[in-house]
Amino acid sequence: MIQLSPRGQAIYQLLTLAVLLALVYALSLSLSASYALPSSPLANIVSQTTVDAIMQRAFWLALLTGMLATGALLAGEGLSARSARWLSRGWRFLALGGLLASPVVSELALSLVFSLAALLAAQTLHRNGSDRPGRNLWIVWRLSLLLLAIGLPLPALTNGAAAAAARAFQLHIAGGLAALSMAYWLFGRFSRVELAWAHNSLRICTLLLLLGGGLITVGPLRMPAPVAMAAAPLVLLCEVIVASHWYRALSHRDDCATLAPHWLALATLFLVISGGIAGPPSIQPGLQEAMRGTDLPAAHDWLAGCLPLFALLALVNQTASDLRGDNRRVTGYVPFWLLGFGAALASLCQAGRGLLQVYLRAEASAELLLPLSVLWMICLFSFAAGMLVYALGYAARLPKIRVLEN
Repeated sequence: MIQLSPRGQAIYQLLTLAVLLALVYALSLSLSASYALPSSPLANIVSQTTVDAIMQRAFWLALLTGMLATGALLAGEGLSARSARWLSRGWRFLALGGLLASPVVSELALSLVFSLAALLAAQTLHRNGSDRPGRNLWIVWRLSLLLLAIGLPLPALTNGAAAAAARAFQLHIAGGLAALSMAYWLFGRFSRVELAWAHNSLRICTLLLLLGGGLITVGPLRMPAPVAMAAAPLVLLCEVIVASHWYRALSHRDDCATLAPHWLALATLFLVISGGIAGPPSIQPGLQEAMRGTDLPAAHDWLAGCLPLFALLALVNQTASDLRGDNRRVTGYVPFWLLGFGAALASLCQAGRGLLQVYLRAEASAELLLPLSVLWMICLFSFAAGMLVYALGYAARLPKIRVLEN
């Protein structure tokens, strides 16, 4: 049993909800991949639209839940006991209810509800402190939560190229800044970098992510070819500089025994791949025309979504250990390797499917894509298994909490 304040209990409950939602996302993702088979065994049981709706809802709810937990951590004593209880209870009820309603309620209606709820929840959080680095991180956190709330309903309000731009905005700008705010909170927990450096690094990385993510977001709207060619190395440079900043913080660790640095290192790797390597080709008009209707854009979205997801798992590892008051791992290496390799290999298989679709076009039937489809599904099952082991490890170490009112 551990003793926590009402704020600490609310944070722990939000972390538990985030792990549950991430598990639902991983399981529904692996089920969705099975529809790529010529005769999916699930086709007669549940529609792919229903599975995809649950998958997307679980992903964004997990990320929003992690951001609210980060906000509660940043707020410190500025979050009252009463506000902490309402934040935890209200958000858990809304998130679980919205997840169950995903198959029957329109995406736009649920997105608007969660956007408003996230913004209202943010209003209950007030930071207690005047140190400049902490204040800057608080500003970045509020900005990222605002952009997440704005981005939630955008795909349902648009179509075609505008919808692709909206998804890029969600993943590369809002999701990237969410990962950034969680990462810099964690750097203050396990890294020995100087506060002045962390303050300057946060400011630089925020601007670079906005610039690189902004260029990737504008890409689907068909920017002129010369501009797209000039923007490609700029996108790569932005992402590499951000990764170099994160590497410095990760390489100057203290005696932290949690796996939070490992998860952030994995997130850094996907930052470079999704933004720096896959980002520049995605903004080229000629390549966009060739990739239309293939799995290549979906593979890029998958890579970009792994960045905030792994940052969230790092946050859960470190914060749960801090709340328990021990410097021990909350989850082990097995889910780390399963999730890491599963995500990386799944992206390769999905990109391979996309390349075959580019070259075969009309001839790219499900039967011809079957070998890669099976490998892709196996990799996603590995990813889901890793998330399941992560959740079981977290649940096995879930302590009983005694709340101290004073």
